[in-house]
Amino acid sequence: MAAQKTEFTKIVENFIAAISDDLRELIHAKPEITLEEHFAHNLLTDYLEKKRFKVTRKAYGLNTAFRAEYESE
Repeated sequence: MAAQKTEFTKIVENFIAAISDDLRELIHAKPEITLEEHFAHNLLTDYLEKKRFKVTRKAYGLNTAFRAEYESE
């Protein structure tokens, strides 16, 4: 039996759906090689920081990985 989605999960999914097409278009306009996605990394992390996420760039030992955390007030 699948776990019931929380209200928070629904909010996150709706947020991603709302921005997905625009970000996808920007990223696909500048293709990058696997593990060399510096443009995409910077685009996504800059965007998330503007939305008040706490972003850890170059996370987990990978130059193109990141972690984003959001704290509610």
